[in-house]
Amino acid sequence: MPARRATAVARETDTARSEDLATTTGRGVLEEKRQVLARTEAATAPVFDGTLRFHVRPAGNLSEVYQVASLRAECYYEDRPFTRFVSNFKNEYARAEFRRLKAQSAATCLVCVDLENSSGDGNVIGSIDVTELALVKSKVHVPGREELVAGQEDSAFNSYVSNFCIRKDCRRLGLGSMLLASASRVHPAQDGLLAHNLYAHVNWDNSGARSFYQKHGFNRVTVLQEMELIHFQVDCSSGVSEA
Repeated sequence: MPARRATAVARETDTARSEDLATTTGRGVLEEKRQVLARTEAATAPVFDGTLRFHVRPAGNLSEVYQVASLRAECYYEDRPFTRFVSNFKNEYARAEFRRLKAQSAATCLVCVDLENSSGDGNVIGSIDVTELALVKSKVHVPGREELVAGQEDSAFNSYVSNFCIRKDCRRLGLGSMLLASASRVHPAQDGLLAHNLYAHVNWDNSGARSFYQKHGFNRVTVLQEMELIHFQVDCSSGVSEA
């Protein structure tokens, strides 16, 4: 498919997903989600890999939101000791995450979809949440950023990324780099802002994740128990590299 045609199709699809939201959410939540879609459209639609098979954009309908929840449940229990009730735990985790995703308005949930899966069932193969840091400062302590106020930044915008995962059979294809690069562009450059600070937490014993973030320029800020807070400053004119 030519790149221009792929772009047109992606935009038409995103419009349909925005309309689908109108039938499944309340008016107040819908308006907030529309604002999120409007904020992220220029930054994330369309973002394709070199083959035009994989596409990163905001999650757009409840089917995709539930796929995200199920994917996160699978990844959460991936490295945990097996128990005879693990399927039940995954189902409970997925249902709880689905409810949380439907209710959230502050975060932007980006998905990576496989366009070769035309059925739409199981086409979400990765996801990441992006939130303005000031909105989660009660849960995410960043030294020197305690007084952040939502919408009131000085020389840089500050975001927190979380719930970053890729389906196991789709890793090492550059999709994680695509998602992270898209996340760095969710909050576009604003007047007077010179940079965009990205923060994330990573488990100290997750060597693969730590290596991935280090590859993309993240550095340690602080360590709290088993979690490491990391940071990367992005030039507003570029974003995180997908290399």
